[in-house]
This record gives sequence, C-alpha cells and structure tokens, in this order.
Amino acid sequence: MKLPAYLRSLVSALFDRASADHEMDAEIRTHLANRADDLERAGLPRVDAERRARIEFGSQERFKEEIREARDGHFFDTLVQDVRFGLRMLRKNPGFTAVAVLTLALGIGANSSVFSVTNSVLLESLPYQHESRLVMIWEQNTHSGNDHNVVSPANFLYWQDNNTVFDQMAAFWDEEVTVTGNGDPRQIPAQVVSANLFSLLGVSPILGRSFSSDEGQRGRDHVALLGYGLWQREFGGDRGVLGKPLRLDGENYLIVGVMPRDVTLFAPKGSLTGKVAELWLPFAWREDHRKPHGRYLSAVARMKENVSLVQAQTQMDSLVQNFTKLYPDFETGWGVNLVPVHADMVSHIRSTLLVLVGAVGFVLLIACANIANLMLGQAVAREREVAVRTALGASRSRIVWQYLTESIVLSLLGGTLGLLAAQWTTSALLALAPKDLHVKAAHLDWRVLLFGIATCLLTGIVFGVAPAFAAAHTDPADALRNGGRSETGVHRGGLRNAFAVAEIALSLILLSAAGLLMKSFVRLSAVDPGFDTRDLLTLRISLPSSKYAKEAQFIEFFNALLQQVRIAPGIRAATISNSFPLSGMTPGTSFEIVGKPSPPPGQDRVTDVQKAGSDYFRTMGIRLLRGRSFADREESVASHVVVISESLARQFFQDEDPLGQKILIDIGDKPEPSQIIGIAADVKRDSLETNSRPMCYLPHAELPFSSMMLAVRADSDPLAKAPVIGAIVHQLDPELPLASVTTMDQILGGTVARQRFAALL
Repeated sequence: MKLPAYLRSLVSALFDRASADHEMDAEIRTHLANRADDLERAGLPRVDAERRARIEFGSQERFKEEIREARDGHFFDTLVQDVRFGLRMLRKNPGFTAVAVLTLALGIGANSSVFSVTNSVLLESLPYQHESRLVMIWEQNTHSGNDHNVVSPANFLYWQDNNTVFDQMAAFWDEEVTVTGNGDPRQIPAQVVSANLFSLLGVSPILGRSFSSDEGQRGRDHVALLGYGLWQREFGGDRGVLGKPLRLDGENYLIVGVMPRDVTLFAPKGSLTGKVAELWLPFAWREDHRKPHGRYLSAVARMKENVSLVQAQTQMDSLVQNFTKLYPDFETGWGVNLVPVHADMVSHIRSTLLVLVGAVGFVLLIACANIANLMLGQAVAREREVAVRTALGASRSRIVWQYLTESIVLSLLGGTLGLLAAQWTTSALLALAPKDLHVKAAHLDWRVLLFGIATCLLTGIVFGVAPAFAAAHTDPADALRNGGRSETGVHRGGLRNAFAVAEIALSLILLSAAGLLMKSFVRLSAVDPGFDTRDLLTLRISLPSSKYAKEAQFIEFFNALLQQVRIAPGIRAATISNSFPLSGMTPGTSFEIVGKPSPPPGQDRVTDVQKAGSDYFRTMGIRLLRGRSFADREESVASHVVVISESLARQFFQDEDPLGQKILIDIGDKPEPSQIIGIAADVKRDSLETNSRPMCYLPHAELPFSSMMLAVRADSDPLAKAPVIGAIVHQLDPELPLASVTTMDQILGGTVARQRFAALL
C-alpha cells in the first residue's frame, strides 16, 4: 500500500471508528441476507434459513475483531481502548491510585531533578569553540604527588615558543581589585589573562571588543573587560559604557568591552580567590618572566586539529625534560599534566553527582518494588475479571498487554507530577550544594523531559511486568469456581513477599550508606584543626600599588591598623597574616638548614610559608610548644627570625634541637638565614582530612605584602565587629574596602560542606 493510502486508512481507523464499524455491520448483514436467500431457494423456510445462515457464519464479534486486527492502525486502536480501560480502573481505586502516583512522583521527580543537574554540569557543552581540543596545562610535582599545580611563567613561555601541538596557548591568574568611585569602595573578583585568551576560546564580547595583542605589553595594559553581571550592577546595562574610565586599585582603566552572560572562565578549578571573575584585565608580559621563579599561573591551550591528547602530552613531557636541563635547580622533580577542559572543570563534583545518581536510582527501585507489590494485591482482587476475559477468548499476551498499559498509564501520571515538582526539587538541591562546588543553575530542557518520559515508560514496565504475568497465568476455571480466589493467588503471595524483602534490602543499603556518611561527617567534624575557631573574625585588606608603592608603607599601614583594632571595645586580640588556616592557598618553597649539606636536585626540603603578626599564636589559639613568639619590634623591622611547626621540626631535625639553629628560606630576591625562635603546634591548612605540612611563620617585616588578612578575636558575635573594623580602616584610608568578611566557624563549616552535603543526600 502506498503511503498516502496507508495514512488515510490509519486516520480512518483511529478517528472514524464508528463509521468503519457501521460499514462492517452493514457488510455482515448483507452477507447473512444473501446466504439466507440461497438457503430459502433451496427449500428452507425463511426463519430457518436466517438461523442457519447465522450458525454457519459463527460469532459476529469474533469476525469483527479479526477484521479490526487486520486493519491499519489496529495497534493504536487497541492502545486507546486499553488506556481508557486503565483510567477507568484507576478511578475505581482512588486510594491505590493516589498512593501509587505520589510514590512514583517522588521516585521519578527525584531522578529527573538529579538528571537536570547532572545534565547541566557533566553533559552540557561549555560555551567555547572547539571544546574537545581545549586542555588545561598543570605542572605536577613528583615529590608531593600534586598533579594540578599552577605553572611558572618561565615554563609557560618556553612551552609556548617551542611546542608544535597547540594552535594557541594562554595563561591567567586570579586576583581581587578595588573599585572606587560611584559609592563606597568595593572589591571585585578579577582575572588577569593573556591577551589572546578569548580568541583561543572562541568567545567574543557582546559589546565592544576583546584585548588586542599590543595590550599584553606593559604600559598598554590599562584596559578592562566587564562581566555581564558587573555591567548590569555598576552601570545599569548602559550600552554607552565603552570608553568610560574605571578606577581600579587607584589607577584608571579604559572599558573596552562587555562579556556575555553565560561566560565563566575556569572558576571552579584553579581559582585562588574562590570566586567567579566579573572583570578581566590583560596580562602584561615582561622579559624577566622568562627567568624561572615562582609558580602562580593557570594555563590553557587549544590542540591542533589532528593532534591527540597523547601526542600533546608526549611532546610536552619532552619539553619539560629539555627545560629541566637548562634549570635543574628549579625544574628537577616537576612534570606537566594535560587535562581536557571540561573534565578538569567538573572533576571536583563528578563523584558527588554520581553518588547522588546512585542514591535516587535506589529510591526509584524501591518505589517500583512498592508499586509492584500493590499491583499484585490488586491483581488478586481482579482474578474473576481476568478469568471472564480469558473464558471469552482473550489470550495471555492480551492480558499482559492490558496490565502493562495500566502500569505505564500509572507511571505517566506519577511522572507528570514528578516532573512538575522537579523544578522545585532542583532549586532545593542547588541550595543545599556547597558553594565551592560552583554548580551552575540547572533547567528542565528537552533532554530532561526526554529522560523523564523514558524513565516513566521504563518504570511502568519494571513494576508492571510481575503483576501482568501473574494475572496472565490465572486459571479461569479455578478462579470462577472459587469466587475469584484461585491457587495462583496463593502463589502470588510468595512473589509479594519477595518484593517486600527487596524493598527492605534496598532501603537498608541506603540507610547503611547514610549511616556511614554520617559517621564520617561526625568524625571529620570532631577533628582538631589545631586552633580555636570560636569568636574569630577574618577579612582581607588590599593596598593599591598606586598609593602604596613601597614595602615600608605596607608595614606602616598594617601596624597602625593593628594598634587601633586591638584597643577597640569588645576585641580581645588581633593579628595579620597572608593566609589563615583553611581559608586559602598557602605558598610553599624550599629551604636549607645552615651548616648542613644541600639535598640533591628534586629532593629539596620544602615548607609552607606564612606571614604572622606579633600576636598571631594567641589570637588564633595555636599552642606554642617551645620557645617564643614574635616581639612587637620584629613585626616592624626585619630581624631574620622564624617560628617553625612541630611537623617541620620532627621531619627535618629529628633528634636535634631546632631552637637557635638557622634556616635559609627561598623567598625574596636576596634571602638571608633566619634563626628559629619557637616551635608551634601543627595546624590543618587545606582541610580537616589532610595531614599537616611543615610550616614556617615569618614576621610581616621579613617580606611585606600589600594584601593581608586580619583576624580578630572578639568577646562575642565576631560579625558584629565588622562595622567597627570598617570604620577604623576607612579612617586610615577612605578608599579601602573590606573583603572576604567571614568568621572562622563559617570557614571551618565550609571545609566539611561536601561531606555534610553527601550525608544529607
């Protein structure tokens, strides 16, 4: 049959069934009348002839059914009948229907919600061109095992000049800049980027232009690209913002463009500020960047079209070996690690989402077992109905199909309710997620709807198969003889018990997992961080280089700040540091012990380095095991003294007494030996799960920083002291904002947020 004729036949069968049945009845009547006429001519009376014709013809309804089955669209016709019948049966049992629909709504809605987040994070492509060819470039330290270390500018420039596997390479790093003008000073998270970063990613501003190549040179780098949110918040979405000045850290920058709303450049991974950048500035390269010193850059590259990740990694390994031969002291023990950009950005959340997918999958299985059990109970009550249908000629496959149709109808009803609730569930899920997961907003797009529909159909089949086959194997004679209570109903009880056992088993697995996660969370929360978090406020203050250009100015400002803060009412102690425990990255470097031979290349003595004020250990509640802390004078004048941690003393001095000995820490241009004056207890730096690393505490005057954190120990409610500190800072400099204002309890809570999230799930 040609397609147009088939479609006409299908439409007629689906939408004009009454007319088709009328024609079929007329055809049967004509056939019976013709046969009766033949029999009457053969000598039978008319009444007997008509009766004989009907007997010869047989069951008219069976004949009609055979014709219907032979028609195009019979499948859809039967499906419509079964759906109508299924809806009638569900209306007849409102209690069962309500329980089943709500149970399925929970299971399917939860799965759809989790899939929407998973789709948004793991499956959706990033807003970059040639995403499959983009890789992050990390240095890896073979000594510590860290394979996601930031990159040295010298390494980056050497790789950029000598590789043949990348179309382009770009670097960036995170910082916070102070914006002044148009209200109170405020700090904005920013990224300083290679001028070619946006062309590498294939990202264009929605307004204005990107950075030009010459703006990556010192003296021409005072231009800025605004993030969409910053453009809306600070400038009201004014399209005339191009060419306007923007005061950053006391210097004027020219606004040259506005980036799209959905562009977030590598915030989840490699961010030192922990915040999503809202402003981009060009990185001005200098010739001295080619000299190996320090690692602080993140790097990204686009592989050439026919280059594989393995080929790129192989060449980069070769370049690392060549550069190590040039600078063995700096490069020995370091390698390179290429990671696809998408995999790198979601690596921090992939395992959490997969755990959640497994958990809600178990919830759906429990729901299926529950509904299957309820439907088996319904099947017992419907044995007489099934027996009658079987006696009238219904096949087992027809019974199975009818039951599966009812199951799928029930599943679609529950799934519809679940999908409607999934939007709220998704919002609640994102609200529970830790902020450092950087989960972007999820939405119910076509993928989620398709997943929901597929889940409904599969779920309906899963929980409907057992009741369908149980009903199909009902003995009609037995069921009719025993008033609807057949022997198969007795055997069905064993199947119901099996489903109940499966439900309990799955629930116990989930409860056991939840118990283990809760136990881990409780144990982690009980870990001693090595300092007292109570009533401790922390914040950051950054001095602009345009106003504070000399190290002496850094020291003078922070000393003046500490003097006034320490005498403020309600404040028991105050100190400064470049990085407090659990609140950010701590720089590390190598050191030598004066009087001892240097270790071979690649086996350097390594320590973290932290700047500390004179009252640091008392303010933070860190035990001083031996020796003393810094004196007030050592906070202002470089005196070449150092306090070391317990783990450093244990690892590098063993049976010796470190007090009075000198170490040479590789910091600054001309490092000098520092005398060990004290030993402090170990402190958890990165998280409560990791071991404490060796640490050296230096007075601020040893290597002054322009950006420092302030810690304040308050009598009560530390957040209430923030306005007091803000007033003191503004009195010293009205253009300085307070940034990252938080309590140490909040920081500590953030370190266990992922474990708390997993336990809640």
